[in-house]
Amino acid sequence: MKNSLPILATVAILAQFYTTKSFAASVQFSDTSNPNGPWRYGFEPTALGSGFILFDTGAPYIANAIDAWQSSVPGALPNITHNRTGSTYNFSSQGIVWEPDEISLHPGEQGQFAVLRFVSPAGGAYDVAASFFGIDQQGASTDVHVLVNGVSVFAGAVSGYRTPTSFSTTLSLAQNDTLDFAVGYGANLNYFHDSTGLFTTVTVAPEPATSLLCAVGSAALMRRRRQGSNTKTD
Repeated sequence: MKNSLPILATVAILAQFYTTKSFAASVQFSDTSNPNGPWRYGFEPTALGSGFILFDTGAPYIANAIDAWQSSVPGALPNITHNRTGSTYNFSSQGIVWEPDEISLHPGEQGQFAVLRFVSPAGGAYDVAASFFGIDQQGASTDVHVLVNGVSVFAGAVSGYRTPTSFSTTLSLAQNDTLDFAVGYGANLNYFHDSTGLFTTVTVAPEPATSLLCAVGSAALMRRRRQGSNTKTD
């Protein structure tokens, strides 16, 4: 057992140091801080690449239910909203339904893009997953995008209600690289009924060498234990 202790300690240290860290925009949403950790809530005024602008107003969109970030410039859209009730919320007069903890991006009347931005806290590989879907029962018609430092890595369209358009990949990001999730007003060029839900996670991907070290250490520990159990004592 004594000979196993160094191996056990090494495996434990590696496991602790390389514990997977995941960033989930919906769970980590804040209606009081922008920036909020790695997350930024904002918009691009005319086209993607025209310049990201932080929303400067965080306030209840629907009292005691839906929070929102938007611009103080007249006109409530574009915006980013979040259901903080812990249960499904049906804004029946508008036909918009938020599931618990759900985030929604809504484009602006003049074609402004609502943008949720992630800023990489450290260099490394990140597993990125995003799912866009209409949350207006009338059916959304939006264009959706994922960009790294302003360069598109995914573009698609959302049409209808709760029909997802999804994206997943592993990206190599340097510290302070930007990862944008953007929603525009679609091919029909109007913003009516365009509330678009977004579920996204950004997860630090362990380096292959680290995973191998943990696997080798665990295998060595198991072998040591088997050897110990097979040792006979007088």
